[in-house]
Amino acid sequence: MKILISLILLIKALAFTSYCQNSSFTSRQKELVDSLLQVTQTSRHDTIRARTYLQLGNLFLNTKPDTAIYFYTQALKIAEKIPAPKGIIHKANILNQLSQAYTKLGNSSQALNILLKAQRILELHIPTTPQVSSKSELQRLLALVLKSIGNNYQSVYFDYARALEYYFKALRISETLKLLSYQAILLQSISIVYGILNKPNKALDYLLKALAINQKLNNKAMVASNLGYIGNAYGALREWDKALEFFLKALQINKELNNKYNQANNLDNIGNLYFSMNQPEKAIIYFTQALAICQEIDDKSGVAYTLGGIGASYLQLKQYALAEKYLKEAIALSHQLGDIFQLKEDYQTLSDLLAQTNRYREALQAHKQYVLYKDSVFKEESQKATIQKEMQYHYEKEKAIREAEYQNRINLEKEIQARQKIVILSIAIILILVAVFLIIVYKRLQITRRQKQIIEEQKKLVEQQKTLVEKKNQEITESIIYARRIQEAILPSVAKWQALLPNSFVLYIPRDIVAGDFYWIQETENYTFVAAADCTGHGVPGAMVSVLCRNALTKVVQEEKCYQTHIILQRVKEIVVEWLSKDSEPLLDGMDICLVRLEKENPLHIQYSGANRPLWIVRKKQIQEYQPTKQPIGLYEASLPFQSYDIFLEAGDAVYLVTDGYADQFGGPKGKKMGTKKLKEFLISISEDLPSIQLQKVREFFTTWKGTEEQVDDVTLVGFVAQPVAALLSLQQELKKA
Repeated sequence: MKILISLILLIKALAFTSYCQNSSFTSRQKELVDSLLQVTQTSRHDTIRARTYLQLGNLFLNTKPDTAIYFYTQALKIAEKIPAPKGIIHKANILNQLSQAYTKLGNSSQALNILLKAQRILELHIPTTPQVSSKSELQRLLALVLKSIGNNYQSVYFDYARALEYYFKALRISETLKLLSYQAILLQSISIVYGILNKPNKALDYLLKALAINQKLNNKAMVASNLGYIGNAYGALREWDKALEFFLKALQINKELNNKYNQANNLDNIGNLYFSMNQPEKAIIYFTQALAICQEIDDKSGVAYTLGGIGASYLQLKQYALAEKYLKEAIALSHQLGDIFQLKEDYQTLSDLLAQTNRYREALQAHKQYVLYKDSVFKEESQKATIQKEMQYHYEKEKAIREAEYQNRINLEKEIQARQKIVILSIAIILILVAVFLIIVYKRLQITRRQKQIIEEQKKLVEQQKTLVEKKNQEITESIIYARRIQEAILPSVAKWQALLPNSFVLYIPRDIVAGDFYWIQETENYTFVAAADCTGHGVPGAMVSVLCRNALTKVVQEEKCYQTHIILQRVKEIVVEWLSKDSEPLLDGMDICLVRLEKENPLHIQYSGANRPLWIVRKKQIQEYQPTKQPIGLYEASLPFQSYDIFLEAGDAVYLVTDGYADQFGGPKGKKMGTKKLKEFLISISEDLPSIQLQKVREFFTTWKGTEEQVDDVTLVGFVAQPVAALLSLQQELKKA
């Protein structure tokens, strides 16, 4: 019997461990799942086992809700055995989480039934529970369940009266128990309903109460949320300045919290505000910033919404080609997501655009799509009336267009008559100008004869100056060659590089004698920093900027002791801007960079930050790209905080830092640009070779691809193969002996 139980435990553990390994779980989370599964089989206490199954369900709630339901169901079975009031507390907690899992699976009716069951259980046991602490906990849980029921009625069933009923019940309990955080959440939920019901003044009253509580609790995330909704309320009241003020406050806090999702939402709200104020240029600026963030965090729904906003703004500007481009991108993505609400809006905007550009057949097709998705949103009774209104609207619109076309034809005939008069007058003026021109030409011929004698005399002087210039050019070339020696002396030597980062290689091919690219390595007590950078321009100007940027990097790491890669880039940016802004007109030079930090105790743990340059990691013939912050080191209008990635490598991973010169090179059989895709494919093909072999192959591949074409830019490519600390130490010892 014991053998059978052990076998069942092993099968379950293997099944869930396999799922964890194939999911986005971290190693720590996988270990946690394994340990929790062990507790469920070994513990004899029902309370511990129920709590453990609840924890397991919570771990899988967002990634695999059906698995979460399994664990919640096990927890519920055990909670049935626990005496009241503890058993009731456990059941209420579990039922609340179970309803969330069903909601995520799209089974809203089952989720609501579970919450109503939890409400009945709590309301039945609260009056009969004598212990004050247990009674308070049951009341707290009731407030939580009532709020969840209100959420269902609001967002799933659109029954706003019932939603308010449950929110107010939960609010009264929260006020009795003095649960300030609950009160703030419920006040905001109530305000949202009043906003939907087009009662912005009431919504504003509740939002200001929620804001006061969250400011008192110093809950910055909720303060930012409140500020955003207050902005919406002022927008509904058409108090644009106040709305903008609160949106910007919310955006600032979300930037401090690094909450990308809410930053995008705030930027969308500001874009919508400017759109409503008929300022589409400003709307596009904020929509574009929101789009970049949504793409960065892979928020496809946000991308679709923002694309629609940009398209509508360009339509307001009557820039029809751009408007159509963005609207069609939004529609394609919304179709993938099945977002009927966004499809309704975008098709309506597209229909208006096509009508404005006199493409009535396409406009009608877009309008039909708009009506189709509108029908799926509204109830059947309102559908017919809506379609009739829309058809009547388009009939009147087309009638107005036809009348306008007739009036245009009349105006065109008048314009043709006016133009004929202008043509006759123009011909007369041209004849006069030709006569004047002929007189001027005759006089110029006389002047030309005199100038020819002067030119012949100057030709001798030019030849003398040419000899002098050639001599000066030779002196300048010799100076640049000497500058190259200085630049090479500043770059890390091969011996130093291999000592600090064995099992690596550097490909460095300047376009001119000196380069704007540079590679950099720096050692501290606990870390080794590696970078590949591309400074503005190439040749002498680029080389001067590269020396400045390299010195800034060394200063920040060595003197200022900054070891976080995103902070290093931010500080280097400040120093470079300061150094280049000493005159009245600051220089716009700077650099793009890929910066990696390796831990000495664990070289498999690296940190990466980039300014316009990504990091590529090849593992088992698959490449992973880590995106940089889309801005350079230098003056930049829309300045963003630099991001960092903590990355855990596996032994044998190939890591590549590369500037844009390699992929931008023209060549190959058709004389085209190589491109990032082809370069990635090549790096994948050589990723398992020794670094020395990789260096030889990347040099040969570049030379072969370039052929007879001129090199377009400096080329820098740094690669290394990840090894654990023991292997790296062994390589370093071998290098010292050699």
